[in-house]
Amino acid sequence: LMASAVPMREYLAVPNECEPRVAINDFPQTYLFAATFSNLDQWVRKGTSPPRGQPIEVKEGQRGTVNFVNDDLGIARGGVRTPWVDVPAGAFYPNMTGEGTCRDIGYWIPFSWPRLEAIYGNYANYSRKFLEAVDRTVKERWILPADGEKIKAEFRTKVSSN
Repeated sequence: LMASAVPMREYLAVPNECEPRVAINDFPQTYLFAATFSNLDQWVRKGTSPPRGQPIEVKEGQRGTVNFVNDDLGIARGGVRTPWVDVPAGAFYPNMTGEGTCRDIGYWIPFSWPRLEAIYGNYANYSRKFLEAVDRTVKERWILPADGEKIKAEFRTKVSSN
C-alpha cells in the first residue's frame, strides 16, 4: 500500500484524556472494529481485500476547522454505512461543546416519535429497513455474520419488550 493512497488527516481514533473521565459515546462501534480486524486478518492470510468505503464528506469551517457535511437528518454523508446511519432512530454528533465536557466524545439524540413517523411512516417500515440494512452491512463485510445475527436478535428483543 502506497502512502499516497490514503489521505492523511489529523483525526484521533480515541478521545484525548478527559477530566473528569466520561464514557465514550454509545455508537455501536465494537461491531465495526471486530469486522475491521477480521478483514485485516483475511487480507494478510488470504489476500482478500477489505471492503472500501467512501470518505466522510467534509467542508472547511471557521478558523480552518473541518466540519462534516450532514444530510437532512443530521447524519454525516459518506463513510462506512451502517444500519444506525442509514436507518437512524436519532442523530450521532461527533463531539461535545461547553465547559466541563470532553470535546472528542460524541453523543446521540433520539428522534421524537412524530419525527420517526414522518421519516418511516410506521414502526413496521422502520423495522424492515433496519433489518435489511443489517443484512446489507454484513454482506458488504462491515459487520461479521455472527454480529449481524446478534444485532437482529437484540433489535427484535427491544421490539418485543416495548
